[in-house]
Amino acid sequence: MNKLIIVNLCLVVVLHAQFLSDKNVALPLFVPQSTMSDSVKKFIEQMESDSGIVKTVKKDVLGRASTDSISYLQKSDKKMKVVVSYERTNHLYKTSLHGRYEFSSEGEGLFWLNDTLVNEETYFKKWEKMQLLQKEEASEYTAPHVEYLTASDIKRLIDGSRLVSIVEYKDPMNLSTDTTVSGIYYMADSLIRVKSQIQTRAFPLNYKGSDIGIYFTETGCPKTSHLNASLYVQGNTCVRGVRVHPTGVARILQTTAPEAKIYGFDQENYPINPADYSTPIYIGSHSWSISADSVYMNEDKEMDNYIYSNKVIEFVAAGNTKGTTNYVTSPGKSVNAITVGAITPDTDTYASYSGWKNPSMGNQKPEVVNYTHFYFPHDSYFSVIVDGSIQTYNGTFNGTSASTPYSAGMAADILSQHPFFKWHPEMFKALMMTGSTQYIANSFYQGDKDNYSRIRNIPFYSKMAWNTRSAYWNGGNSSFFDSDSNISFNESNIKKGKTYRIAIAWLSLGSYVLANQLLPQDLDLFIYQDGNLIASSESATNPFELVDFTTTSSSDLTVVIKRIRNAFADNVVLGYNFLQTN
Repeated sequence: MNKLIIVNLCLVVVLHAQFLSDKNVALPLFVPQSTMSDSVKKFIEQMESDSGIVKTVKKDVLGRASTDSISYLQKSDKKMKVVVSYERTNHLYKTSLHGRYEFSSEGEGLFWLNDTLVNEETYFKKWEKMQLLQKEEASEYTAPHVEYLTASDIKRLIDGSRLVSIVEYKDPMNLSTDTTVSGIYYMADSLIRVKSQIQTRAFPLNYKGSDIGIYFTETGCPKTSHLNASLYVQGNTCVRGVRVHPTGVARILQTTAPEAKIYGFDQENYPINPADYSTPIYIGSHSWSISADSVYMNEDKEMDNYIYSNKVIEFVAAGNTKGTTNYVTSPGKSVNAITVGAITPDTDTYASYSGWKNPSMGNQKPEVVNYTHFYFPHDSYFSVIVDGSIQTYNGTFNGTSASTPYSAGMAADILSQHPFFKWHPEMFKALMMTGSTQYIANSFYQGDKDNYSRIRNIPFYSKMAWNTRSAYWNGGNSSFFDSDSNISFNESNIKKGKTYRIAIAWLSLGSYVLANQLLPQDLDLFIYQDGNLIASSESATNPFELVDFTTTSSSDLTVVIKRIRNAFADNVVLGYNFLQTN
């Protein structure tokens, strides 16, 4: 039933020479194929094993069997709710695109495109043309969508001309906002924005998410009377009606980025062609989960493929453990998304319920933590009945469900100030990791126990918006790296005795990650000064690297990004950020 299409056959010999950095095992080939989940296979087997006909004997008005009115129900007509997504067989770029942006404390911005210094207008005109060319070079991408299919429908798709993945639809669950946690303290939304410097550094300069589209997915829809309805759009049919949870998500998005256009989607959906919306969708926010176990799964893959193909910056909640498991929930295991944990705003400590445990693949999650426990003092209460139970909105909202849209709103403010980061989720992840500098005292003992300390920090707006140097490399798999598998460049204007933070992050094709439970590329980061190695980050399982160091001279830094392993499965979509932290 499954068909295989093997790509890049000429690379087989080369691939067998590639090895994991910590295991003497050849990297698997990228072999896209049509697949279905075990539950879908079982559904087909059940339909095929049945005789196919179920007799239903109708009776007349006196209750007697009416032999001349027997009806037949074809069991094969029974349908299953599934998620259908098409695999990409041609997604590698031919056009290479490299950009760099430096923004000083004085507000001066410098732009480079393919190593040529250009003015801002020229940069965006040329960049847009080249980006469109890259999209044309890759095969058409179809976002995952929900369908009701019979067994024969599923078999027809599996045996069709396009490679397809079909899995049983799983109803997403909103992450709980349990207000009964002992000692919980809620802080007014405006005060939380002050702590993050959004209220004091972004808003006074009118960086409020103008012309930035943010979408969120939920189970249900927000109460629009609590929103600025002129900047809210319901992206699809509101199947489940008004609910408390999406109202809290939308409220945080709108108060954090008050001029952004917010698009709400009921149930798991991805906007098709996000660049074509009236206000383009650059950012996504997801405060729901499918799984709390350790395994990277289909929902993570779909998130990764969507980011890889559409370049939307996606924020996903780490999940609220509530004593059952500490694993980050899916789709928070996505290697391309920014997964967000929760920080209590009154103590700047890791929330006890916030998911922190890394997936079995070993990639460190969450990459970012942010504030939760919001209180909107002027919001009116309302109640709705959901599945026979009363849910009440009382102006409070908490959990990783709150820290996630707060991070998405912060990103919208940054994009309104720095359009350079639009359509660059790889670079924005690096930016947010370097901008997270406020250390969390309890992060190891009570919070995120299996990540190293440098990503247990809270982001500040000023650390992302000023005194940064950012860059990206977008191209085919053989682009940018030299014969030694290195990208090397210098950073000048270095100050002696100052502390710097540098991060890189890159995107991966989710289909490869799901099939092999492995990143197709592993990159390491090395920093040299005066010929000496002064910092390095060499993790084998992370889709990012991060270093902190203090300089001993004012000499230039040499930055080396080394590709340790490469399965030739995907493009180079690499982001970089450099920050002086003191």
